[in-house]
Amino acid sequence: MIGTFVAMFYLNSTLALYCLIFLPLLLFVIHLYRKVSSKFYEQVSAKVSEINAKMSESVQGMAIIQVFRQEKRMRREFAKTNEQHFAAGMKAMKADGLLLRPIVDILSLLAISIVLLFFGFQSFIGPVELGVLYAFVNYLDRFFEPVNQIMQRLSLFQQAIVSAGRVFKLMDQTEYAPSQRGAHLPTVTKGEVAFSNVTFSYDGKTNVLKNITFAVQKGQTIALVGHTGSGKSSIINLLMRFYPLKHGAITIDGNELSSFNEKELRERLGLVLQDSFMYSGTIMSNITLGRSGYTEDDVRAACQFVGLIVLSRNCLELIKQK
Repeated sequence: MIGTFVAMFYLNSTLALYCLIFLPLLLFVIHLYRKVSSKFYEQVSAKVSEINAKMSESVQGMAIIQVFRQEKRMRREFAKTNEQHFAAGMKAMKADGLLLRPIVDILSLLAISIVLLFFGFQSFIGPVELGVLYAFVNYLDRFFEPVNQIMQRLSLFQQAIVSAGRVFKLMDQTEYAPSQRGAHLPTVTKGEVAFSNVTFSYDGKTNVLKNITFAVQKGQTIALVGHTGSGKSSIINLLMRFYPLKHGAITIDGNELSSFNEKELRERLGLVLQDSFMYSGTIMSNITLGRSGYTEDDVRAACQFVGLIVLSRNCLELIKQK
């Protein structure tokens, strides 16, 4: 493009200056397109995420949807999100159709019109060099063709910028998982757990736990009973150190929970949720979770301990089967 303008100035500097006014116009079009299309592409990306989330929820929660007869509502919500995605996509396509090639072609025609008008007026004054006229028209075509290519790539570039922005927004999260603090590295021996005036909030505004205090001694079994949302799962999440504790104290064998390293906690604390998750593989691989040192007799004893052996006439065959 720079070489084209150099050649145009060499042929006729006055006419080249007239054509130079299209550069700021092209820059303005590019700026306008990036400003308009980014908003539409952000909407498209957000709606695609919502569609994927609704599809995943519908498949995973199919039993709940059918039990409570929510099929029509789920279809309406999905159709609404899908229509919003379609509308955002149409807006992006219209922006592409208006601000990409068509407007560049219009500017190209205007530039050629200026060249023809210039040589037309020159013909009233004196002879016109047809070679210079042909060269100018050719140079203008060579100038606007790379611009068209740039504008076509700009659409893909803008979509990539929007998608990358969502990724970087996730990567720029400043909240980190709780980790071990202090130089002292205690170990779990007895397993005595104590909560002392523990207050916890997920959003920093509403407390789900308030001044919770209790202690569990070695060999003791404790049951936490309450309605949904009373904080039972939150107590377990804090004990497993899934969330940082800001108010109160949690200790194991008299040591602060934050003083244990991750390896010690995960080896000594076991979590069994009410909704089990089965990995692809055998029953044995699910029970051992890939850890070596366990025999089939060990797995069989574990199955018998939890009552799984009652469900099968031959627990050994069940262990070996997928």
